[in-house]
Amino acid sequence: MVRVTVADATVALQELVTDAAKKAAGSNTLLSQAEQKTLDPFLGRAADRVRAAGGKGARVSVASLTSQAVTDAAQAWSLQNKPGSGQKFLSQKEIQAVAAQDPALGALSKMAYLRVSQGTGGGDIKAAVTSFFDHYNFANTDPDVGGHPLAQGLPGATRIDARPIFPQNRASVPAGVLASYDFYNRAMENDWATVILQKAKIDGHDVFINFMTTDGDAQYLEIFDKKGAPVASARLNADTLLGWDEVFGRTRFQEAMVWLDEFATQEGLSQPADAIAAGQVSPDWTGDLSLSQGRLHYNEFYRLGRIDLPAAEGSPRHELALASFEYLWDRSLRARVQGGSEPFLLGSMREGTMELGAFTRPTDGKVFEVAKWKDIDDGSFTLYFDRTAEGRLKLAIEQFDN
Repeated sequence: MVRVTVADATVALQELVTDAAKKAAGSNTLLSQAEQKTLDPFLGRAADRVRAAGGKGARVSVASLTSQAVTDAAQAWSLQNKPGSGQKFLSQKEIQAVAAQDPALGALSKMAYLRVSQGTGGGDIKAAVTSFFDHYNFANTDPDVGGHPLAQGLPGATRIDARPIFPQNRASVPAGVLASYDFYNRAMENDWATVILQKAKIDGHDVFINFMTTDGDAQYLEIFDKKGAPVASARLNADTLLGWDEVFGRTRFQEAMVWLDEFATQEGLSQPADAIAAGQVSPDWTGDLSLSQGRLHYNEFYRLGRIDLPAAEGSPRHELALASFEYLWDRSLRARVQGGSEPFLLGSMREGTMELGAFTRPTDGKVFEVAKWKDIDDGSFTLYFDRTAEGRLKLAIEQFDN
């Protein structure tokens, strides 16, 4: 299992904050009051502290915001991080505890954690893996051998039957790989998919390859380094690679996979007071990130491809946005593009807009990561996500708002 040091996570967090601050500042290195409002709540509070410390007329620079945010994060982490002697590490459990206190910082901390863990395989491993599969022939060219070529195994690869009934096989598999296998294995247990795990070497890199092929054309590919850190994930349609995920694990939010989590469903209430009393976000709720521009690309079979969300890139809400659109595409949006070829366009005068943010349910204090899709027609949804103990984003409630 990959262990992330506090020092490495701090460096990653500093990089993330700097990128977010530069994006908000635009063409210079200073953030105006208006530009500050585009930051997530945690960074917004850090900017307020910079202004307060500087006195009347104080300016917030990219550097001063980064310094303050890293200091604030370190203090929050230290309250949850209780290391013993020796090297100090930051665990996913500790990040979850941070998120319970401050959802915005929790999301940013998770991104920092992933940035460190995904980089443990070496600087060239992702490029090597994606290049290999970009040129891989996913079509079955041998009529005497049935099944998908990747299911047959890469040359020299070792296939691992990691089903729970074979604990001896699982003992040598990193925890991150097992979590991926177990996630997809639920589909195999429901008898509509096959999951193949193999250990292989690609361009000198030892990797674990988790591949799921369904009874239809949908397929899922997740690749990990030898320590179990995520390297890349992708979506396939039959023998065609649809594209690499912008954030690792976007593949997991296609509708068929999300249904395995057995989320709750409810009808959205139209009156604010009624909605709040029922533990729902108010119909006029706004999050800390609004998506009013963006493009959803798809192929000739209406399978979703690249998701362009400029406002979300580099944001702690990027994963939430991608997960929501991945799910909603099959759930309702793809029906709108039948016969079309132009990208699905976001916007208040286009197909709709999305609000993203944290929401504390007033009825029980539970914190959700929420995506509220405001459709121009009759397909509005509010999606409430929580996270598993391992940190996986999981749909908890689907709320239909029409």
